[in-house]
Amino acid sequence: MPETFDLDAARAARAEQTREPKEFTFGGEHYELPVECPFDFIRWLGVNDHIAMSALLGPDQYERFMAVSPPPTVDDVSDLVAFVAKVYGLGGAKNSPASDSSSSNGSRPSKRTSRAATG
Repeated sequence: MPETFDLDAARAARAEQTREPKEFTFGGEHYELPVECPFDFIRWLGVNDHIAMSALLGPDQYERFMAVSPPPTVDDVSDLVAFVAKVYGLGGAKNSPASDSSSSNGSRPSKRTSRAATG
């Protein structure tokens, strides 16, 4: 019988770890990110960045972020997304075979090679 992964136990183990919220400043305002990256941030990033940023910051902080003068630019959001990726370790999946690969093409899968090309 295959082993069942207990996501509840994994969540409980993460909750027992002492982890600090991530923080950043923008436009003289202080913002605090959640201890764990919200799934909806990843889900909506690149599809609807307003929803993604709201999921990341929460509605109150998102309103403050959008009210900064001058307003946030694409470069500001891009820099924030890079910071978020770094602090949450979003460059690759934990313990996944793909993250252990020596491939130099980032997260893209390799192109399939035909029999004709391999001889």
